[in-house]
Amino acid sequence: MRIAIKGIIASLVLVLATSGEAKAQDWWWGITYNMSATSSLPANSNSDINFIEDYSFRGIGIEARYVPDRNAKYSIGFNFGWNVLNEKNDFGSERNTVSLPGADITGTQLRFLNSIPLMANAAYYFGDRGGIRPYVGINAGTYYIERRVEIGVSAITQDNWHFGWAPEVGLVVPLGRPEVAMLFTVRYNWAFSAGGTGDQKYWGFNIGFAYR
Repeated sequence: MRIAIKGIIASLVLVLATSGEAKAQDWWWGITYNMSATSSLPANSNSDINFIEDYSFRGIGIEARYVPDRNAKYSIGFNFGWNVLNEKNDFGSERNTVSLPGADITGTQLRFLNSIPLMANAAYYFGDRGGIRPYVGINAGTYYIERRVEIGVSAITQDNWHFGWAPEVGLVVPLGRPEVAMLFTVRYNWAFSAGGTGDQKYWGFNIGFAYR
């Protein structure tokens, strides 16, 4: 996990360095609080996807969006996030057995899923500058996903890099000058199978602030 996070930070530094020629006022920067859900909402039925079913209220995201001019209706940029999902499955419950490569494990389980997306994004905004602006967007890039099962004093961990994408819809609500806005985003994350782990899918509900 530490090696993965160091690699992501290095990638972000590289992106920031290569964007240094753009004017500062052309970039929107934001930070969001992220909530997540897997099969608690429709669209997930595969047992490998439903590794965790509970909602999660632990997550954070960083957004950077480049707007070519003040009246542009689109942006391009990147985002980085960290979502943590977990649940407890007591012995005797329907979900107290987990299938991993080479083993089926039964017992009271603590399950954890850490997802760290590093994505490029593009968005199109409706409405006029200075007003409330709904938007649609698309993200594409890579996810570092770690899945861990703890039973008693034992733990089994799987971790892989996955390519993936995430369509999103959102709302930008201006708060006045200096240019500050609230962000509301719903994002459907889809990390493709890798390293023996099937597709990983989860919803992200994000709220935060952006400034320029």
